[in-house]
Amino acid sequence: MSADDGDAAQLLFVRIEDHRFAFRLEEVAEVLLLVEPVPVPGWPRYGLGLIDVRGEVMALVDPRSTLQLDDRKLEVGQKVVVVLAQGRRWGVLVSSVEGVQASVLAPLSEVAPQPRLVRPDVSDQFAQGAAGPVPVVDAARLIDVLGLPPPPEPEAAGSEGA
Repeated sequence: MSADDGDAAQLLFVRIEDHRFAFRLEEVAEVLLLVEPVPVPGWPRYGLGLIDVRGEVMALVDPRSTLQLDDRKLEVGQKVVVVLAQGRRWGVLVSSVEGVQASVLAPLSEVAPQPRLVRPDVSDQFAQGAAGPVPVVDAARLIDVLGLPPPPEPEAAGSEGA
């Protein structure tokens, strides 16, 4: 595939278990080491809880169910990719981060056979990687599909009704 065949983008390549995925760099705020989340009662299993990042409380989500992977326990060494979606920051759990690289993007419709790990409502583009196509996860669509409510604003969390 040549640069003329599609749009080029800066991507953050990650692994979730043994599978490669990418996020558009403009949707990524930072990458952190995993910190233990505080569970939120009533959240589904992929809503791992809330994490405190330098005084900012954000939701930590596990995208495995959306990417059609089995659930796993939290493990030392996992990373959190902080993405921008719905006007706020969200933590997305990944196994590891490979790095940033420019890559040509292609629509999902041009990839055959269709990978089983991709839902079109979360990823409709692929990056061309040396080992084959890599799904590009749309952070906003991922958060929308997960359907978690945003964590409470700090001032709302501690305020009491008047």
